[in-house]
Amino acid sequence: MKTEHKVIAVSFMFGLLAWIFDAVIDYLFFFKGTLLELLITDVPLHEVYIRLLVMAFFLIFGIIVSRVITERKQAIEEIEKLAKFPTENPNPVLRISKDGTVLYHNYASESLLEHWHYQEGKPLQDRWFQFVLDALEDDDIKTVETEIGDKVISLTFAPIVEKGFVNVYGLDITERKRAEEELINHRKHLEELVKERTTELEAFAYSVSHDLRGPLRAISGFTRILMEDYVEKVDAEGKRLGRIIQQNTRKMGQLIDDLLAFSHMGRAFMSFSEIDMKKMANAIYHEAANAEVRKRITFTIADLSKAKGDTNMMRQVWMNLISNAIKFSTYRKQAVISVSCQEEENKLTYCIKDNGVGFNMKYKDKLFGVFQRLHSEKEFEGTGLGLALVQRIIHRHNGEVWANGEVDNGAAFYFSLPKKGGPKNET
Repeated sequence: MKTEHKVIAVSFMFGLLAWIFDAVIDYLFFFKGTLLELLITDVPLHEVYIRLLVMAFFLIFGIIVSRVITERKQAIEEIEKLAKFPTENPNPVLRISKDGTVLYHNYASESLLEHWHYQEGKPLQDRWFQFVLDALEDDDIKTVETEIGDKVISLTFAPIVEKGFVNVYGLDITERKRAEEELINHRKHLEELVKERTTELEAFAYSVSHDLRGPLRAISGFTRILMEDYVEKVDAEGKRLGRIIQQNTRKMGQLIDDLLAFSHMGRAFMSFSEIDMKKMANAIYHEAANAEVRKRITFTIADLSKAKGDTNMMRQVWMNLISNAIKFSTYRKQAVISVSCQEEENKLTYCIKDNGVGFNMKYKDKLFGVFQRLHSEKEFEGTGLGLALVQRIIHRHNGEVWANGEVDNGAAFYFSLPKKGGPKNET
């Protein structure tokens, strides 16, 4: 039986003895009846209450004492576990004073002390002692990794400033480091595979697009001959079909040009120079919108910070984004397009905002995908490659591109460029 249970049982026995003792007193000194009657059968009601209260007192007292004993035993067991912890810990545990003396170390620390070239009775030397001093001086935990044989150990220096020593806790992180290295190697391998496949796909797209130009020019040329030289021999339906062929060959030609540009931008060598972004954006706007179109557009351009980048590529970015702003504001009676820039510590962020048809933010992840369109071709012409090309160029400049929009309430396209950076001349 546990000690706590014994205490409760003894307390109950004391309560029972108190009942018997009270009955014996009544029998010997007050002659109120036989002993059996005073014990069980003929006990006055007030005597029953008193005896029960006494028994309850002893029982409650026993329960309280048993709980105290239980808590004390648990505390002692916890203290014993903690006392054994450093010794039984499979990882190094040390205590080092501010003068470099090793005050305590467990068995697992011996290989670490040997690695430190520690000699019994002499203070630590070199950088390990410096970690102790730094931890005490800064009153802050310091962590360092070190190799011991084929193991990698992470050491944590935890200062106890008021007592003038540092507790050092070691942890074997060999498996974790090995797993991290394998993950890094695996990621590199995947990146190489992706790069290889991307290069192959781009080369294929370039080859196919280039080879399609010849047949497409032939189709367009022969159709033009039919429409010009044989116009009197072709009826109205034939003329309509001829116009459809010409329209679609132009679309196909534009798609091929965009595919070639997209492929080229992924492989082209980049030449960085300082670019006057305001001058470039303003020139692109006047190139993209003729005088008649500009009459219905309120175009504002803020002072734009100069950036470093490839001039031809950045020209393509501005052309695509400003052309889109013009195109998607076509149905506005008075279109409003603004260009602005925000300068931060390490980057420049440019914004092209319009009051056009906008888009549903639910589909924002599709915006910069190849051949992804959020509007039908009947509403707005395009090949679905313009924003993908913008993203590719900005990424090659080590920047980011994103957009915000609302259906029928315009859109804002942003791209950021690092203030300091160089060309990313890889495919």
